[in-house]
Amino acid sequence: MLGLNFHETFLVLTSVLACAVLFNLTLYFGYRRQITYLFFAAYCAFHMLKVGLKTLPPEELLILGLKASDCIYISVILGLFSLNLFLGYYHRLSNLRWWALGFLSFSAIAYGWLSEDLFLVAGIVIAILQTARYTKKEPSSILFLLGLIMLLAFTLLALANLVPFGYFIGTIVMVLMMMAASGMRLSKQTLDYQMAQRKSVELENHLLRKSIQPHFILNSLTSLQELIESHPQKAGEFVQHLSEEFSFFSKLSQQRMVSVQEELQLIEAHLGIMSTRLNKVFRTRIENISVEDELPPGILLTLVENGITHGYSSKQEGLFVIRKEENEGSIDFVVHNDGEAPESVREGLGLQYVRSRLAEVYKRFELKHEWNNFGFSTRISLPK
Repeated sequence: MLGLNFHETFLVLTSVLACAVLFNLTLYFGYRRQITYLFFAAYCAFHMLKVGLKTLPPEELLILGLKASDCIYISVILGLFSLNLFLGYYHRLSNLRWWALGFLSFSAIAYGWLSEDLFLVAGIVIAILQTARYTKKEPSSILFLLGLIMLLAFTLLALANLVPFGYFIGTIVMVLMMMAASGMRLSKQTLDYQMAQRKSVELENHLLRKSIQPHFILNSLTSLQELIESHPQKAGEFVQHLSEEFSFFSKLSQQRMVSVQEELQLIEAHLGIMSTRLNKVFRTRIENISVEDELPPGILLTLVENGITHGYSSKQEGLFVIRKEENEGSIDFVVHNDGEAPESVREGLGLQYVRSRLAEVYKRFELKHEWNNFGFSTRISLPK
């Protein structure tokens, strides 16, 4: 390779692969512990193992009675499996578990029927086909695709004895392309995250001002004065609810995640205030919420506030159903009210806050609205 002998080539390749392993481990531990980067680190590690095994005589016996050549083949299988899993996670491939099981089944069959070289080519082709599907959705995938094509081209040239150490050259090019693409995507994600944080803070300040604006305080004090004269016990409960709600808003900027059950208590406090102020009766029904469930603060409360504002202009009673649903690839939180369904949904300040808070924490999520004769629902779908 570029005038280098085998040992010099070995040192260059292992140095690049070791740097790639450290780079991806740094990304994993330093950025939200995304398992994606662990699989790429595993690919590079298995590649280093293969390169090391190449220094041994092919017939030398190693562990479990396997020859060096057998161990090389197994390291190739595990390396390509890790590479394709990395690409699957990176591109958020649907049904990834079934795809992984299919690749392992193919590998088991190939181990008995295909040579190491043919399996290597087949594994790279599978990775190319998987990546080509996502180049339009994910710009950084173009670098992945170019790196994989270069790896395939140099591998074929090496198998044809046209380029010495061609496979090693292709591997170095591909790994460098992968690292550049991961860095490019990480930079974009960091920028998006920072923008989401800034927007969230702005919306949070708007909501805080909305909650303590003069007419809200005036209306609450007027309701309190009436209760003191007519229902002193209810007046005490009203003050408690009001105190809890103001306490919650004061903590919004201090917590990234809160317990769903804690927020449900605050929702009860808010519904107590609004029931008194509007002379209506608001109730809740909670389904399938556990103590471990967490969400960014204010998400569910904001959806309940929206429901009160837009759904109960002519109804005297309201029911809010808050439930969790576990699906195959997602966990959904649904807030349903039996109020009047709007003709259309416009994302005002409240829903913008919900979307911004979710974007701060989750790489991907869905926010859906559904309405019918039974009321209005907002569904938040989060990845498992």
